[in-house]
Amino acid sequence: MFLTGIGTVFQWLDPIAAALGDPDLKAQVMEALEDNPQYLAYVLMGISAITIAARLRSVGKA
Repeated sequence: MFLTGIGTVFQWLDPIAAALGDPDLKAQVMEALEDNPQYLAYVLMGISAITIAARLRSVGKA
């Protein structure tokens, strides 16, 4: 659900930015991630932690 939420927000980023007067916001976000890859690494570590916790939870129920 977390990844779906991130995907939905990223999908709606361009229309919201255009309405607010900044049509290149998505490109600016992508450029910031390319310039600072540690942010992307932090996001991926968070996703990994959530996935591992979910797997351990399902193993604990069995």
